[in-house]
Amino acid sequence: MKKIEFLQKLENSIRGELPDSEVRENLRYYDQYISDSVAKGQEEEDVIDELGGPTLVAKTLIEAYNFGGSSNRSSRGEFYGEDAPYDSYGQGPEYQNQYEENQHHRKGFRVNYNGNRWDVRFGKLKLNTWYGKLIVILSVVLIITVITSIAFSILNLLLPLVFPLLIIILILNVIGGRRN
Repeated sequence: MKKIEFLQKLENSIRGELPDSEVRENLRYYDQYISDSVAKGQEEEDVIDELGGPTLVAKTLIEAYNFGGSSNRSSRGEFYGEDAPYDSYGQGPEYQNQYEENQHHRKGFRVNYNGNRWDVRFGKLKLNTWYGKLIVILSVVLIITVITSIAFSILNLLLPLVFPLLIIILILNVIGGRRN
């Protein structure tokens, strides 16, 4: 099997199973890996045979992604160590820093399901962690407290006006009810 055929089959196998950024990153990695091995004197077919074929590589990539979560440094750090000079796809630290900067600049509410767990974020804050849940609960309590205090303030302002009117209406109803 030739490199181009391997890469096409690999892409067809992982497209839709992994995010587009992961697909591009993996295709770039295997393209470079095969090219480097051929440059070192190995035959292209031998390198591809050593990899195990595109179906096996795709299955491994999908399982690794689903097990390890999205490809950010924190999830890889659990398996490769924070001091590893390269990430799991052979990219250097400068690539990883660029990736992390792009992730930190994303704003707003995001939800991602990676096969076995949800990743819920608001900006940089990961909401499905204990501290994320704590912040959400405290925010809800704060909002309820503010709304309640505003409602009671409005009642305090209106009660001196409304209470006498209610008493007058009640008295008029009692007096009007006796006439009939």
